[in-house]
Amino acid sequence: MAGIAVDSEAWFLERCQKVKLSEATIRTLIDAGFKSFGTLAFAVSTTPTQLDEADVKRWIESIFPHDFPPDQSSKVRRLMFEAQNLSVADMRARVEPAADTAVVRAMPNAERLARQEALKKRVTGLILSPETLPAHAVVDTLVKQLEDGVLQYLPAYRIISRAQEAQQLKRDQQVVVDGEGNLKMASKAESATCDTHTDLALRNAWTRRSLAYDLAGLCSFQVLEEWCHKCFLALMRPVPSGYSKVTTHQLIAADRHLFTLASHALLGKLAGEPGREKPLETQIKLLSESQEVLQYLNALPTPPPSAPWPGKRKWDDPKGGEKGDKGRGKGKGKSSKGEARKEFTVPDGCVSRVNDKPVCFAFNQGRNPSKRDAFHRRSFGCGAWVFGSQIGIRTDTKSFPKSAALFCRYVHQVNPHHTFSSLVLLDDVQSPLHVDCNSDRSSWNLVIPLTRFRNGQIWEECEGGADRFEDASGTFWGRLHEVSAEPVLLHAAVNRHAVLPWQGRRVVLIAFTPRDSPKLPPPDRDWLRSLGFRLPSSSALTIPGQTKLFLEVFSGSATLARAAQRLGFTAVAVDNCPRRPQVPTVRLDLASSLGRDALLKALGLRDPRPLRSADFPLGLPHIDPASDDGLRLAAANRLYDLVFHVLLWCAEHDCVFTLENPTNSWFWSVLALKVRQHASPKVRRWFTDLHEIIFDACEHSGARPKSTKLLSNRDAFGCLRARCSGRHVHEPWGVSWRAGGWVWSTHLEAQYPLVLAARWAACFASACDVSPGLPEAPDPRLQALSAVGRQTRKHKPLVSEYKFVRIMPRGKIPSSGCKVLGAPPVQGGDSGEAAEVFPETSPDSEGLGLDRGEDCQVGFYRDPSEWFQAAKKVCHPLDSENELPKELKASLEANMVADRRALFLRRKLALMKAEILAKKLEQDESKLHSAMPSWMQSVMQGKKILLLESLLRQHNFDDMEAIELLKSGVRLSGVSECPAAFDVKVKPATSTEAELRQVAPLKRAALLLENRVSDPELERDLLKVTMDEAKAGWLQGPFSSEKEVSEHLGRSDWSLMRRFGVRQGGKLRPIDDACDSDLNSTFTSAMKLKLQDGDFCISLAMEIAKRVVGKPGVVPREWSGRCLDLSGAYKQMAVCEQHRSLCVLLLRDADGHPIFFISSALVFGASASVYAFLRIARALSFLLNVVLEIPHANFFDDFPILVPSEDAEQVGLLCTKFLHLLGWKHAEIGEGHKGLPFAKSFDVLGLHLDVSCISSGILTVANKLGRVDRLLERLREIQESAVLSRHEGQVLLGLLRYAAGFFGGRTLRYVCEDLNAIVHHGHHPSPVAVKMLCRRAITALESSKPLQLKADMPSSPVHLFTDGSWEKGVAGVGAVFFDSHDGSAEVYGGEMPKDMVESLQQTDGDHLIGQIETYAVVAMRIHLAHRFSGRRVIIWTDNEGCRFGLIKGRSKSHTMDTLIRSFAAAEDANPSHTWICRVPSYSNIADGPSRGKPEEALRISGAAACQSFPWIRQAFDLT
Repeated sequence: MAGIAVDSEAWFLERCQKVKLSEATIRTLIDAGFKSFGTLAFAVSTTPTQLDEADVKRWIESIFPHDFPPDQSSKVRRLMFEAQNLSVADMRARVEPAADTAVVRAMPNAERLARQEALKKRVTGLILSPETLPAHAVVDTLVKQLEDGVLQYLPAYRIISRAQEAQQLKRDQQVVVDGEGNLKMASKAESATCDTHTDLALRNAWTRRSLAYDLAGLCSFQVLEEWCHKCFLALMRPVPSGYSKVTTHQLIAADRHLFTLASHALLGKLAGEPGREKPLETQIKLLSESQEVLQYLNALPTPPPSAPWPGKRKWDDPKGGEKGDKGRGKGKGKSSKGEARKEFTVPDGCVSRVNDKPVCFAFNQGRNPSKRDAFHRRSFGCGAWVFGSQIGIRTDTKSFPKSAALFCRYVHQVNPHHTFSSLVLLDDVQSPLHVDCNSDRSSWNLVIPLTRFRNGQIWEECEGGADRFEDASGTFWGRLHEVSAEPVLLHAAVNRHAVLPWQGRRVVLIAFTPRDSPKLPPPDRDWLRSLGFRLPSSSALTIPGQTKLFLEVFSGSATLARAAQRLGFTAVAVDNCPRRPQVPTVRLDLASSLGRDALLKALGLRDPRPLRSADFPLGLPHIDPASDDGLRLAAANRLYDLVFHVLLWCAEHDCVFTLENPTNSWFWSVLALKVRQHASPKVRRWFTDLHEIIFDACEHSGARPKSTKLLSNRDAFGCLRARCSGRHVHEPWGVSWRAGGWVWSTHLEAQYPLVLAARWAACFASACDVSPGLPEAPDPRLQALSAVGRQTRKHKPLVSEYKFVRIMPRGKIPSSGCKVLGAPPVQGGDSGEAAEVFPETSPDSEGLGLDRGEDCQVGFYRDPSEWFQAAKKVCHPLDSENELPKELKASLEANMVADRRALFLRRKLALMKAEILAKKLEQDESKLHSAMPSWMQSVMQGKKILLLESLLRQHNFDDMEAIELLKSGVRLSGVSECPAAFDVKVKPATSTEAELRQVAPLKRAALLLENRVSDPELERDLLKVTMDEAKAGWLQGPFSSEKEVSEHLGRSDWSLMRRFGVRQGGKLRPIDDACDSDLNSTFTSAMKLKLQDGDFCISLAMEIAKRVVGKPGVVPREWSGRCLDLSGAYKQMAVCEQHRSLCVLLLRDADGHPIFFISSALVFGASASVYAFLRIARALSFLLNVVLEIPHANFFDDFPILVPSEDAEQVGLLCTKFLHLLGWKHAEIGEGHKGLPFAKSFDVLGLHLDVSCISSGILTVANKLGRVDRLLERLREIQESAVLSRHEGQVLLGLLRYAAGFFGGRTLRYVCEDLNAIVHHGHHPSPVAVKMLCRRAITALESSKPLQLKADMPSSPVHLFTDGSWEKGVAGVGAVFFDSHDGSAEVYGGEMPKDMVESLQQTDGDHLIGQIETYAVVAMRIHLAHRFSGRRVIIWTDNEGCRFGLIKGRSKSHTMDTLIRSFAAAEDANPSHTWICRVPSYSNIADGPSRGKPEEALRISGAAACQSFPWIRQAFDLT
């Protein structure tokens, strides 16, 4: 807030008084006009930092009298020095904003007091006290907005009072990174809030806001109060019957929208002009009368009453009522009328007596319940028992087997992975301090509450506990388990524990394992398993079944887990930042307490307690724990501590493990220290007996001799021992340049080599006795490729590199005209070149001496004449791409006829036939929908699936299998089929559905632990949209717990995915993160999508223009278009029954509690949704073409339509009727912003299409209206600030790239490449570079014209062959021009001037071939600009650096980059459709002219003579 300090008169006066200037001196300064530091700083010179003493002395003498005291003169100099520094600080703050943008500088107290005094004089009738005045921080925040020129909305709960601010404690400190990458301490942003839940509290907050805006100088108190008064008048306004009163939520929404609109209108214009009304006041007065804002204050219709949520259970009140009844209890045994409570009615199908005996455990067994002690009256047990050396099965288990099975099933629902062999039900039993000595010490007790009660916690002793327990034996410390709230795990066999008192009836179910359970006879064990007991095995990590769990922690890419999976293990990987994992990976930050607890809980471990005190840290004593090194050290120590506890767990369970780290890692020293500190001699002996394996990674196919150490409790891994033999070559250590950046070799060695992973996993299989005969787990990639039987295709060049490829002995290869491509393919694969491969028996191979021996593939080039003839036959990609489907061509042909009435009658008749067919199929449609599950019926309601199928079959649609997607739902996982109508393009899965379900519980736990910070308003809106989807039947929910979801789905291995929101314009789009949930990684797509995007729409319009202009007999007429949009497209299709459990959505309420929804419709974010919906959209598009004969395109849910203007109205009605008949919802004409009518100029797929001149063969393509203006406005703002952040650059790059597609020329595309270097390659541009980039982008946008296409433009391309030579200091250039339209040809040859060559050598060295080749292209493009204008152009060059530079738009060479910009300028001046291709040097017809030998080029091209190559100096000058 340096700006206020500089210009504040009050603070200047206070400062003068503090430095003890006399009153006369102060008056003299003020009378002379020096009333602030800003005026005093420049009193002597415009460069105050370079003042001369003589200048200052002269100024003092001119202002003050001759007898001016020396002490006063010194104090004036002091003030001048302060003024100079404040001015410099103010300028620096404006040019270089501080990195800590959360810190707001405080206003000087003198200025604050002066403003408050002025406010008191203006605002009368309002008592300004600490409770009514806004906090200083609120005013300072608004002043910062004024200085920045950006208005931001200040929520009411943030407008705290001065009284509340004064009672706050000192702000906490945090470590931040400044603009130069340095660490510094700074204050955290304020988080204080005030109460706004009531009308009065909100009104007081807004009053404080009005005062704050007045004090900040943004807006007067009166104007803001008038707006607040209008809002609260709406709150008190009576409403008609059937409408709800206006709520405070509506007030806040209106207020927020008003400030949002004002912020948009006043960007950079907040300050205004002195003496005139403040800009914000003008906007508030204007917007407070705008219907766009006042619509929020309208009364809304009263919604129908909703049924109570069945998922919430009421509190059982022992006094006879229920908590939810709000005092309407019946009293003790009385009804509302005082009668005695009625007898309990036994439900139908149930009995209360058996053989005339009541259903009582003790009575039915012939025992008298009164004789049993208190404990046994209140308990029931089943399962195994143990006493001394004896073990057996409880009698109650055999007496009540169904009850035992019921309890076991309930335990499985609560914790599917808990192992237990006994159950006990305790009713109001309070246990004193004890240890379960008869329980297995390696097991855990699961305690499940069955009733509602208060307190009744279980206290458990543990080291370092914070909860105290006292009894007669002493005082102990431990922790409390809130068993009344949720099930808890208790280490009851090891730790002392006790039950605390409670209120209410306390009934709990305990699942535990007695000691020696494995000694039960096999028949007893089998019988317990049949009832549902999950008996413990030798290792707690085994999963029911024959497979064993393989857990890889800190997995990275999980190659080791994948190798283990192929040997039959169930593999689970855990890592915080996985790098392209090959198995489903649980993302856990194990350095955090939440992540550590999640992993330990999944393993059944206690929270690890540190084995060291603060006096003995693991690290150097002088390291500050708060420093960056100290924080990293603490995080590493926490990981080491976690690993040690996992090792102890492995020791207790005899679990096979390996521990890996580099041999020289400090981890081994830390581990040895922890073992020495452990109290148990048994642990130390166990650690000493571990096997140590040391090997070098290069001996297991690694690239470098990375020395690695393994520690294991099995000797099966000894075969991995291998030190480097020195018989192979190593890649160097250090740093290297890869993929556009520097990479350390240690990072490259982080992933295990594949050979090492396979050998390592084989050792695990040997140690775990996994049979080698087990079938190998299927590889998703091989499985996907087998399903389609082929691989994906790559884009081919216009002319193949080689004429043919031969397999021949190496000694018989010709010396020229060919290239050795390598060894022949082992299994007959393609050579990678689009050329013919001749067999040995080919006649063309005669004379080459083919025989057996060392054979290799050889590619043979075309000679220049052959290449030239092949080039003349190619089509320009503009004509070869986006070929129209045959049904669309037929539809277009039908719309070209002159008889419009016949076309209308055909359409009407086709629609009538479809309606009759729908009537016939009505009963079958009803049966089909009745057979669907209820949730699926909600999604598919109204869909005429059989009608759609019949129409498609009648017209021989080529993808009839797509109908199954509507009948059975869409599969979200697995391998998708590739219909015959599509090309094959395989995107293989990296995991399987089974693997995803195996790790689903752990992934859910990790996701629920995440606490992602988000916009509260965005979260509220997202939850509202989600609830609306649930009401529409697209989702089921909400569910408040995982248990409810499991019960609803009937399974516990369901997968959870996070839902987040993205605002697009004024619309909130919910996104379901199927990538993060790994659902997309289990889906293999096998088909190549044919998207009819914006380019396809342009092709369709150009085809119409060509037919109108060039086809005889076609009557020229005006055309119109519109974009038909399906409503909630993905939500009109259902998910298959088996995969609903893979798309459970997670949201959070206002308090952060999780809320679950089950998706019945397709999720927006799943790969399978895209492919399935596009197949159905393609079917609808097909019917629009063949049934209604309406020419259009289809891009996802958008259907751009082009029809003659005279048919537009009837086509719109026919489309609506046809889609309604099929049951597909869409935006009808007149509905919202998407229901626009037909027009001659309309927006479609992000571009603006103008077909008003299509009858003349002219089509104009431009950016969407307003996009360029918004881009220019944003670029000017960035240019003014000279600051461009990475995120802002990413957004700007996307907008510019999309805009560049609808302009002629290339300059804007090349500007995008400059911006791309900043965004994706980590460049940090200087302010000068940012301004230059913005200036170039603004110039390109302002000068670029919309793309105009003409149908009468020749389709035959212009060919330009160029070449450069650099031999013996001579730079030769040559070119051959050929026009396919008229057959004219020109040949050019010559040399670059020597002075230019010498200049290039000085700047670029002696390697100049790339620069020469690029100059040849650019010079000819400039020289022949008039021949290229508006034409299709194919440029052939044999230099890849030149070709890639012209395509990408940039080069690392400054000279080549300058030439590329000149090429772009030439394209902008005379736009053409240019395609840049490769020609081999051997086949290049321009090679001869560049070397002074044009004879062959003249003969081949037919040119008359060789012309002198033009010298274009402007190609090297962009000024």
